[in-house]
Amino acid sequence: MMADPVNLSREFRTLVAAIRGPLDEELADRTASAARRDRIKLLHRNFMRLLQVVNALFDLPQTEARHAGCELVDSSATTLVIPIVCDGTPAADYDPAGSVDED
Repeated sequence: MMADPVNLSREFRTLVAAIRGPLDEELADRTASAARRDRIKLLHRNFMRLLQVVNALFDLPQTEARHAGCELVDSSATTLVIPIVCDGTPAADYDPAGSVDED
């Protein structure tokens, strides 16, 4: 299997789709015995739960990205980098206004 998340998502969803087609056909077969139809219904319910898990798993990064709360700031890279490099202040503690946050 590929390590790329997009390819992995595609692989899982392709496999799920390959299972769903024949399962739906079996479910639609009205000539099957009652016991067989009950087993098919059970498989279908479990398949639908699996589909929900696969979709949730591979939609999670998109959901997280929407809630990340990124904020664009108009700034120059040199304004941020030069003072940090010169005085060794960790980037997380650097304040472009000139004050350093000390713990």
